[in-house]
Amino acid sequence: MTCIEFIPVLYLGECMEQSGPIYVFDADGVIFDGTMKIMGNVFSESLVAYGIPPEDALSFYLSTAGQPIEKQYGDALLRFGATVEDGRTVRKLTEYFQSNAYREMPQLYPDVIPAVEALRNRRMVVSTNTPQDVLTRRINYYGLNNYFKRWFGRGYSGITDKAHHKGSIIGYLGVSEEEFQRYGLLIGDGLHDMEIATEWGIKGIGRPTEGTTAEALMQAGAVETVENLAYLVELEKKLF
Repeated sequence: MTCIEFIPVLYLGECMEQSGPIYVFDADGVIFDGTMKIMGNVFSESLVAYGIPPEDALSFYLSTAGQPIEKQYGDALLRFGATVEDGRTVRKLTEYFQSNAYREMPQLYPDVIPAVEALRNRRMVVSTNTPQDVLTRRINYYGLNNYFKRWFGRGYSGITDKAHHKGSIIGYLGVSEEEFQRYGLLIGDGLHDMEIATEWGIKGIGRPTEGTTAEALMQAGAVETVENLAYLVELEKKLF
């Protein structure tokens, strides 16, 4: 049987499994290592001028990871009582963040390639708030386009919050919402990722990081946590 995928960025020439688990991977803190520190530093440095201590800003950024950057800035300014110029301040900070937080090519976590190789041909996509062009560059750089069939970033179809990627994912995979909810797994490192999984009606799988513990991820709605992504193959048997 021949399967042809028409994808804007590349032709994969491989068929996805048409049943079984649907994997939705977050990118930063799950696939790419070091990005949270880079972005957290840009975030905290940009708020120094508003009287917010860098350590407080960094802690806030990590605890709200996964939210749109505009919301993180707006909430941080409000939380720390900073004086702002209506919406212009958030727009200015967001523009600064987008210009400076994605310059470096991050490293892959060492367990990523073994895990996606073991999961090859599963229905796997990426959903993140990383800008679409940056995400595509990173995916292609590491050859992850051989495993992920589509990746959804900030700006995909005009979307600025990954929480709204659900419709795009379902549409691309050609599944019903019922099937998506039955087989969907969202692998994320942030508490907000687990909230998104709950909102979408799918299972959240937490990946603990420096800023987020396994306990916190479970409290946020994760059904399971994994220190190593290779465990996902075994986890399938447990969950399905």
